[in-house]
Amino acid sequence: MKNPGKKMATVTQPTILIVDDSASVRSGFRTLLEVLTDNAAVMEAGDEGEALRIVHLHPPSVVILDLYLDNRFDAERQGLQLLQEIKIQLPDLPVLILTVDGSPAARQEAIRCGADGFFTKGKDTQQLLLAIQQIIQKKVFKEKK
Repeated sequence: MKNPGKKMATVTQPTILIVDDSASVRSGFRTLLEVLTDNAAVMEAGDEGEALRIVHLHPPSVVILDLYLDNRFDAERQGLQLLQEIKIQLPDLPVLILTVDGSPAARQEAIRCGADGFFTKGKDTQQLLLAIQQIIQKKVFKEKK
């Protein structure tokens, strides 16, 4: 990710839930978001059940959800199933899909399933913060190519 040292002062203390099956990815994004957002409240979930419990008990401002929760590209996209379950429980909760698969087909499928934004892992961190800001403000985020 680019520019990890710059703070973006316009992101105001959201509560962010990161859902990714990789503990190291969750930890990395937690650290990044806490630094870049002046210590935003960041929660983590490693699977669907944990994510649904958190969303039900402590609804966040935004969910950042991995498209592939089981680390296999050939597997069914569990992230999209979880996205749909979250939208059933809390239809207005903003969800940003975060994935290594930046293909147009993956993007279209995520948006069709209810995602409020789509972000490819490894892109500029300022764009990630912009995406979080925009979807919290109920705007669909469109990633720059």
